[in-house]
Amino acid sequence: MLNLLVEQAEVLARINAEHFNEMEPEQARKNAVTILSIYQEVEMYLNEINQLDSNNSLADED
Repeated sequence: MLNLLVEQAEVLARINAEHFNEMEPEQARKNAVTILSIYQEVEMYLNEINQLDSNNSLADED
């Protein structure tokens, strides 16, 4: 799941970089916002995973 999200962001970032001068400014902005939201979603999932790992580590210590 996370790999797919990161891959989508990378593809959009590459398209934005390669075709930036050809794009309408609004489309480039929308792509940038989408890229940012994907990375924020990935960060949220990673934080949840880290929290679960932390909770499991604490439970193992008891």
